[in-house]
Amino acid sequence: MIRELEDTRVFNYRQWNMGGYRTSILMTGTAVKALEKLSIGVIPPQYMLHSLTKAVHWLIGFSILLILFEVMRRNFVAREHHQVFFVAFFMVSLLIPTNILAFKVANYDLLSVMLGLVTLALALASVRNQSLKLALSAVGMGALASQEKIIASPFFALAMFFAVFIAATWQKTSKGSKQQATKSISWLRALGVLALSMVIASLTVGTTWAFVNSIHGGLRFSLPNALNPLTGYLSVTGATSASSSSAFVLASLAIYALAIVASFAYRFVGHKVRNNSLQGKLPVITAIVIVVLVGLGIYSSYAYPVYVHPYHPTPQGIYLPTKSFNDATAHYMQPSFSAHMVAATISSYSVIANGLPTFVWLFLIVAPIAGLLTKKTLVVPHGWSLAALLVMLFPLAYAVTQTPLGTRYLNIFLFVIALFVVLMATSLLAELKPQYTIATGTVCALVLFGELFMFRPVIGAFTPFWNKPDREFADKPLYGQGRAGHWAGWGEEIFLAGSKIVAEYKQPGKSVTIHASYPGDWLTEDTSVTIVPYNQFERGISPSDFYVLSRQAIYQKRYPFPHGQKPLFTIDYGGATMAWVFRGDQLTNTILFAAPEKQGGYIAEFPELRNRANDVSNLQKSTLTVFEDGKPLGPAHSAFDDIRKFGKGRFNHWENVVFFSTSDNSDPRMNGRRYEVR
Repeated sequence: MIRELEDTRVFNYRQWNMGGYRTSILMTGTAVKALEKLSIGVIPPQYMLHSLTKAVHWLIGFSILLILFEVMRRNFVAREHHQVFFVAFFMVSLLIPTNILAFKVANYDLLSVMLGLVTLALALASVRNQSLKLALSAVGMGALASQEKIIASPFFALAMFFAVFIAATWQKTSKGSKQQATKSISWLRALGVLALSMVIASLTVGTTWAFVNSIHGGLRFSLPNALNPLTGYLSVTGATSASSSSAFVLASLAIYALAIVASFAYRFVGHKVRNNSLQGKLPVITAIVIVVLVGLGIYSSYAYPVYVHPYHPTPQGIYLPTKSFNDATAHYMQPSFSAHMVAATISSYSVIANGLPTFVWLFLIVAPIAGLLTKKTLVVPHGWSLAALLVMLFPLAYAVTQTPLGTRYLNIFLFVIALFVVLMATSLLAELKPQYTIATGTVCALVLFGELFMFRPVIGAFTPFWNKPDREFADKPLYGQGRAGHWAGWGEEIFLAGSKIVAEYKQPGKSVTIHASYPGDWLTEDTSVTIVPYNQFERGISPSDFYVLSRQAIYQKRYPFPHGQKPLFTIDYGGATMAWVFRGDQLTNTILFAAPEKQGGYIAEFPELRNRANDVSNLQKSTLTVFEDGKPLGPAHSAFDDIRKFGKGRFNHWENVVFFSTSDNSDPRMNGRRYEVR
C-alpha cells in the first residue's frame, strides 16, 4: 500500500481498476511526489521514502481531524464550553485504538474515517443551520471519503439525503440568507439539488482520476467502476448491480423519494424538535440503548467463539452459511439457520463492545446518573444522538448479510459513538466547578490511557481488560478459531520480533534472516537483517535463521506449526500469544512448509538432504522416515501414484523434497499434529 502511494505505476492498479479511485493517492501520493521533486538530485534510500510516506499520510489525516474539530466546535458546542470540548475531543479521538491504528498504518482507514466523520458533521450541521451550502459541501466530502473506502458511503448517502431534504423543506427569505419553511414541498428545487449532488459526486471522482493520472500516468478510467464506492451503502460488502452508473442513478432517486417523505413528516413533528421537547431525554435514551447492546456484546465475547470454514473442519449437523468472504465462511457451531442468525446477530455487537476502551461504556452509564444527581441536563445535539443510535444498526447489517467483521470494519462507526460520548462529557463537565472539572477530566484521562498503555506500540491489539481468553486459545494456535476482540497479528509482529532478535540473539558482526509468516516489512537501514517474505517458503535451519509465526498466518494461511517444540520466545498481548518465534536450528527435522500436490499428498522441501535422497539412479537410497506426533509413518519409498491415491502415511524422499501423506489423509497444515523427519 505504501508503494501504491509513492508511485501507482509500480503497483498492479488493482484498486483503481476495481473503481477505488483512492483519495490517499490524490492527497498523500501527490504530496510525496512533490517532496521527491524538491529533493535536488538526492535519491533517498527506500526505507526513508517509506517512512516519509507514512509521516505525510499521518499529517494529512491529522489535518482533517482538525477540520472535524472545527466543524463540531462551530456548529454543536456552546462558546462557553469550547475549552472543555477541546480537551475531551482530542483526548478521546487520539486514544481510540482503531484511530491510532489508522494513523500508524498507510492504508485506506485513515482518510475514510476522518473524511467520513467530516461528512457526517457537515451533514448534521446543514440541517441544524438549514444550510444547503453545508449539505452540498458534505456531498463532496462524502465522495472523497467513499472513494477511499466504501465504509464511508452511508454518510455520503446521508449527505445527499439532507441536501434534498433541505431544498424541499426550506428556502431563502427575501431579506438575506436566512431560511424559512416553505408552505409546500419544493419538488422541482429538490430535484435540481439532487441532480447537482450527483454532478458534484461524479466530478469528485473524475477530477481525482484526472489529477492522479496526470502525475502518475497509465490509469484506466471507467465511469461504472468509478461510481462503485458511491453506491456501496446498498450492500455492506460493496456489491452493486452490473452497471454501477445505473445503480447510482436508482439509489439517488430512492434518496430523493425518502427526502420528500421526510419533508412531509417534518411539517407534523418539526415543532417538537424546535421547542426542544426531547432536550435531555434523547441522549439518555441513546445511552441506554447502546449500553444494552454492548452488554449483549460482552456476553457474546465469551458465549460465541467464531469458527472459519474451511480452515476449521465443520462437523455434520452444523449450519454452514452459503456466503463466503475472502474465500472463507464464518459460523458459530449452531445446528440451524435460525440459531446461527441469533448467534451472528448477538456476536456482531461483540465487535462494538471490544472496539472501544471500557471507560467509554462506563461513562455512558455514569453520565446520566451524574446528571440526575446534580440536576444537570445532558445537552447533546439531536443529530449526534440519532447518529449514535443509527450506527448501532450497522453490526446488525453485517450479521444479516453473513459478512465477517472486525473492529477495522467498524472504525468509523466506533468514532461516531466516541464523539457522542465527547459531547455528553462536554455538557456534563462544563457545568461543574473548574476544580471539579479538572479533577474529573484527569481521572478520565488516566483511566483511558491506563487501559491502552499495556498494548503499546501495537494499539491495534487492544482488548478491554474484561475480555480474557481461555487458556487453550491463549497458549496455542487454533486453526480457524477466533475469539472476539483478540488480535491475530497483522505484520507488526515482524518488527516486534526483529527488535528482540537483534537485541538479544544476533551475534556481533553476523547477519540474521527473519522468515515472515505474514505480509510485512521492517523499515530499517540495518543491512545485517534480511526479511524473507511469507510467500517464498525459503527453508533455513541455521542459528541465524528465525521464524516468526503469527496467529493470523496459522489461523488464515494454514501454515503448519511445530507443535511440541518450545518457541524461542513469544509476543503476547491481552493475555494471548500473538506470535511464536523459533530459531532455525530448533527446526532442523521439522516439516515447515507443506504444499498440497494437485492429485493428493503433500510436498515438503528438504534441499539440505538431497545427497541422501532417492533419485533415478537409486530408488531406495534414502534412510529418512517421516514422523507424525513421534510415530513413524510408512511405507517409505512408496510410488508417487500410491501416495496420491491411497495416502495413509505413505511417503517418498525424492531429491529435494519429501512427498508424504498423513495417517488419516487429513491436512498436515491444520490437523494440529507435529510432522518431522529423521
